[in-house]
Amino acid sequence: MTNVAIESQVEEEGSLVPHLRQFESIREKRAYERRFLPFLRTVVDFDLACEIGYHQLATSPLTVKQLLLLKLAPPATVMRRLDRLCALGIVSRVRSRRDGRVHELQLTPDVLRLFADYGRSAVPAMPAGKYQ
Repeated sequence: MTNVAIESQVEEEGSLVPHLRQFESIREKRAYERRFLPFLRTVVDFDLACEIGYHQLATSPLTVKQLLLLKLAPPATVMRRLDRLCALGIVSRVRSRRDGRVHELQLTPDVLRLFADYGRSAVPAMPAGKYQ
């Protein structure tokens, strides 16, 4: 697609300014990720941290089995990436209070704070169905 075609498409959809703001917001988020979340090297790392943190804050921490059942990636990949995040001190395995045989996954408090800051700079969602 040529620059002229892109410009005419943007003009048809409205002003260029809202589009620039969206890209600006995305660039800011990526800069935050590079600066404060460099340990999340892959999409799987990011997905694991998001799911673990979400369930932790929802007071229903995930077990390894539950994490695998989410099918974020092949089981071997999930286990390898989870082991890496645990070794780095990003995720911890904590014995469950309800069932001592089970280990629940938790993000460390520092990482939870980083995600809270990251969430405050959230990119607005794309219009439903636009790119699906």
